[in-house]
Amino acid sequence: MNIFIGIIKYFIVPIILFLISREDIKSKTVPYKYLLLLVLFLILISILNEFLISNLMVFIGILIVMSVIAMLFKNSLGFGDVLIFSIIGSIYGLKEFITVLTFSTFLVFIFSVIKLIIQKQRELGETLPYVPFIFLSLLIKIVLLIWE
Repeated sequence: MNIFIGIIKYFIVPIILFLISREDIKSKTVPYKYLLLLVLFLILISILNEFLISNLMVFIGILIVMSVIAMLFKNSLGFGDVLIFSIIGSIYGLKEFITVLTFSTFLVFIFSVIKLIIQKQRELGETLPYVPFIFLSLLIKIVLLIWE
């Protein structure tokens, strides 16, 4: 792997996701300036790896599937979350996308159960910022990849 691609995948993308996580926690929004940065790094990685078409196909496929899920289950995912998952799938691959999706869903479930037990009452319609869980899941996956 090109060292520049490694720096982007294992250092820059997680930092951008951390910044998005902070904003998501504060305002439950995903700033488009950070999404644009992620897309630019995706394009750069795709060009350097000569995988532009396959990365685009992965991006579109995940975008469609996750958008349908977001529409079917209202308040489950925002469009920023869908875009982040699409970008992760394109940069890291489908296997890593599935792992991050699974880990993040599991972390949200655990956090929700703990929050429910501690608060003993949950407001209907209350939503959680999802990007922090995506970020933590990606960090776990990166550690596992490095460990292998």
